[in-house]
Amino acid sequence: MKSSKRVLSLIFVVVLICFVLIVCGMRTTKFPFWVNKTEIESAWLKEKGTKLNLDEYEYYGTYDDAVVIFSYGMLAVMWQINVAGVEFSWPTNGNLHVYKAGKFYSLEEAYESGLLTKGNIISISIHHKWYQVKYMTSIK
Repeated sequence: MKSSKRVLSLIFVVVLICFVLIVCGMRTTKFPFWVNKTEIESAWLKEKGTKLNLDEYEYYGTYDDAVVIFSYGMLAVMWQINVAGVEFSWPTNGNLHVYKAGKFYSLEEAYESGLLTKGNIISISIHHKWYQVKYMTSIK
């Protein structure tokens, strides 16, 4: 009886630790362990002909196997796009990219082709607004 309680307690602690690690991985802007960065970088090189360093991108989440990233760049003119009635803007020459199954899409293309839902777009917008506040307050 006593040893089964210990085993159950140990299992509970292990499950709790795994849950915390997964949730923390989902809340970070760095790429979580389940995103294959090498696959994405190789697909970019094959499709665009230039090297991609994902360490210079922000991870906005994975939605039904579609990985959304934001490339930030030098401060420039204000960029604005509207996807599914949701407005995105940023003051750099960066862009939002969506990767799925070896191919890259703009956010608009991913939504129009059904890779992302309006709910996904709203979620990405919230992440984007949070990132913009973080990015703009870090500029000295």
